[in-house]
Amino acid sequence: MAKKADGRSAGRADRGTKGSTPVGLGEAPDAEAVVKGATATKKAGKPEKPAKFDKLAKGDKATEPAKAAKPAKPAKAAKPAKPAKPAKPAKPAKSADLDKAAKPAKAAKGDKTAKPTKLGKPAKATGPDKAARAAKADRVDEAAKAAKKAAKKAAKVLKAEREAQADLAKAAKKAAKKADRKAAEALEAAAERVAAEAAKAARALAKQTEAERAIAEAPAADPEPPVGRAVHLVADAGDPDPAAEPAVDPSAPPAVAPGPAELRPEPAPPRLRVLVEAPADTYTPPADVPSVRAALRLPGGPVDLAAIDPRATPSFAGDKADALADIGAMGPRLAELQERLYAQAVAGGARRRVLLVVQGMDTSGKGGTVKHVIGQFNPSGCHIHAFKAPTEDELAHPFLWRVRAQVPGPGLIGVFDRSHYEDVLIARVRNLVPRQVWSRRYATINRFEQGLAKDEVTVVKVFLHISPEEQKERLLARLDNPDKHWKFNPADIDERSVWPDYRTAYEAALEKCDGDAAPWYVVPADRKWYRNWAISRLLLEHLTELDPRYPAGDFDVEAQRKRLLDA
Repeated sequence: MAKKADGRSAGRADRGTKGSTPVGLGEAPDAEAVVKGATATKKAGKPEKPAKFDKLAKGDKATEPAKAAKPAKPAKAAKPAKPAKPAKPAKPAKSADLDKAAKPAKAAKGDKTAKPTKLGKPAKATGPDKAARAAKADRVDEAAKAAKKAAKKAAKVLKAEREAQADLAKAAKKAAKKADRKAAEALEAAAERVAAEAAKAARALAKQTEAERAIAEAPAADPEPPVGRAVHLVADAGDPDPAAEPAVDPSAPPAVAPGPAELRPEPAPPRLRVLVEAPADTYTPPADVPSVRAALRLPGGPVDLAAIDPRATPSFAGDKADALADIGAMGPRLAELQERLYAQAVAGGARRRVLLVVQGMDTSGKGGTVKHVIGQFNPSGCHIHAFKAPTEDELAHPFLWRVRAQVPGPGLIGVFDRSHYEDVLIARVRNLVPRQVWSRRYATINRFEQGLAKDEVTVVKVFLHISPEEQKERLLARLDNPDKHWKFNPADIDERSVWPDYRTAYEAALEKCDGDAAPWYVVPADRKWYRNWAISRLLLEHLTELDPRYPAGDFDVEAQRKRLLDA
């Protein structure tokens, strides 16, 4: 009996050792555990209930050959095995069961029969606890190796990061040096510019002080002039140096020859000139200056713009410096006449007003006229409007609808930067409307302007006559100066391709719409300083002819004076 039990116990011990899974709850105990339990029971001397053998109960044959154990799967090192739960002490088996368990099992083919052990001595076999400890030791070794590899890899990554940080620090240091050098150069350039501007301002202030001292020391012709003399600093940066134009020769070639930007001379810097203005009511034009109205008025008959020199200076024999001086002297007189015109309308109920219509090709100086000429007036007494491409709402009405809405009110000086003539100029050149439409508009414009004259509107129409060569130079100047790019329009180059068509359209408009109610004046505009002088003189002559007067008060002056003093 004991030998059979030991043989079966040895077979089960081998199967338990080969597998890595420890015996848990719910599994049948092996023969070795049963023998140990029986021995312990005998020592204690207390009988216990025998253990049931589930496997022997099925057929109850102890002599069946034992099946060969399957090779154990290798333990996974990644997941640590759960610790085995301690097995409960086996209950002592009954004598009958012990007899059955002691029967030796038939050895499988190719296997050696295990030697039976005596009852009461446990067989020496590897238990589940020892296998678990071995597996755990293997897992610990594998984890240590993995940790070592990870540490080496982390060290490499850290080293690479430190090298990258060092490279970035070097690059940043180099960039900082370059930036500091550029910043220093920029500061030096700015300091030079500030010093130059300060020197110019100091020179201008010295000239102004000298002029004021001369005025103060000179004997006054009138102890109480209506408008005192004033000293003005006039700056002009758009035209070349007056020294470059000592005389005016209509047949002379352009002062600035066309060509690439790098070959054109640098424009002269702004020059400050001290102008001593005459009293407003005592200003008289130079004796050698004939009427500008007569000189610039179109002659009767067909108009040929090619016969008019755009660089000519009709009615003026001086140079740029003389023109600027005369413009400065005209300023107070123009401002006073404007104030009288405004006062007549506001306090006297008069309806008289002036409308300056400015037309010309692109870059001819329409905006410059508004800036330099109209800038001499009080802006509160001016109404300025620039006509752009018509909106959808404006296109839904007759072409004069938007123009009538901008006619200046009584007492104002109005300025049209472009005008209703665009509807017989670009509309004709670009075929925006059929020929039978734009051809009828000349008569419509004449009736409109005659109606303005009857409504006491003095219409002064000015065509700024510029040459294509001068326009090219001004367009190039805009491209050369980034501060002027906003004024450049690529469509201006397209319009140059139809320059002859525009000249024909202008000649037709000047010829068909020139009358006593609203005459045309052709102003040569290649020289900006002459353009500004000529238009200033035109306005001065028209306002002088209107001769506006301050309206008389409708109250007793002395009575109101007494009331004010007694209050």
